Amino acid sequence: MERANVEWMKQATGYEWRPRKDINLLLDEKYFKDGDFIAITRMDGLDQIIEYATGGHAGHCALTMWIDGQLFVLESQHAWYWPKINIQRTPYREWLKNAWNAGYHVVHVPLTEDARSRLNTDAAMQWFEKVEGMPYGFHNFLFGALDTKKDNLPPLLDENLVAVGFGVVEKIIPSAIDSLWNEAMNKRLGTKVILPKIFFQKA
Repeated sequence: MERANVEWMKQATGYEWRPRKDINLLLDEKYFKDGDFIAITRMDGLDQIIEYATGGHAGHCALTMWIDGQLFVLESQHAWYWPKINIQRTPYREWLKNAWNAGYHVVHVPLTEDARSRLNTDAAMQWFEKVEGMPYGFHNFLFGALDTKKDNLPPLLDENLVAVGFGVVEKIIPSAIDSLWNEAMNKRLGTKVILPKIFFQKA
């Protein structure tokens, strides 16, 4: 499956994942600071769809924060391969073990000094503590790609195909469309649940 996903990304986006040695590297906590970015991908097909839609090279992301002298990884999860769901914090070494078991490819991206100087860690933690434990965020999931009507869609897609596609999928998996599409659009338009094609007309 990994080879198929690599080939699909190459054909769909022009980006080619190149083979690397399978290294289980334990970076010491001393290399991490508040707000450092953790870029993650799995060659499972789902992450490649996310990368295709957003134009990025990561299907999941997290960040690190020091809390009471201990390094934590903060993220939102809703995956069958992860021990917990929802917005959460996990001690760094425990998170690494989970990531290894999940087949993650992980990259540590430290903040630049300029970005770090503008990070308000107290405000960040106050916000995190308000949302910790809340749902994963399916209702906001699509808007990494659908933030304009048509100018940010990935190759081969246009707004008409998206509307038709969601209408078809809704008949097959209505609960998925309700989470991904209806809840998000109801929130933005101040409406109640209606079919995806009607959302496009109202938008």
